[in-house]
Amino acid sequence: IQSDSVRLAELRAHIRQLQDELSRSAARLASLKVRKAELTFPPSIYPTAASFPAWGNPGGCPSPDGLEQPEAGAPAQILPHLSRLGTESFDTDLSLADRAYWPILQTTWSSGELPGRVRTLTPEGVVSGPAAESPYAGLVRGNCGRRTLDLSWWVAVCPVGTRPCSLRDAPALTEHFLLVDRRGSWLVWFAYP
Repeated sequence: IQSDSVRLAELRAHIRQLQDELSRSAARLASLKVRKAELTFPPSIYPTAASFPAWGNPGGCPSPDGLEQPEAGAPAQILPHLSRLGTESFDTDLSLADRAYWPILQTTWSSGELPGRVRTLTPEGVVSGPAAESPYAGLVRGNCGRRTLDLSWWVAVCPVGTRPCSLRDAPALTEHFLLVDRRGSWLVWFAYP
């Protein structure tokens, strides 16, 4: 019986040692994942969202860090980028979006609804302009602030077959996106529906 007790104590000590090694390995792995995320999604382009207001949308407000004023040529840069959203992979969508929009991507991709349709967006298939012209300007101003509204660009994507795009044609089927330009990278931060 004494030898069984000694053996049991040795096994318990060995199990504790393995648990400690596993904990250290898990911590190293977690730190590598954080490092990979920092390299893949650098904080200078993908800073933490400014806030997540209780506005009925799981997304939040983008950080103002590094945002640039949108210019009239924005649609030419935005449309190829926006055409890829929801069509390739979760990681691709993360790269196309501000962290304020990541909770929505997580929910959408985990539901199994994506990848979506591949659609090349053209100027004739959208209405776009400063976010202050969007139907969501008041919502954004009230929850994310005037500066975020002023630094955002709005794109309304009309349903297929609606050319030229008009917000009066099939308004319930029109998708609305708000994007920001952070250090030359256009990022989606709001979408409805």
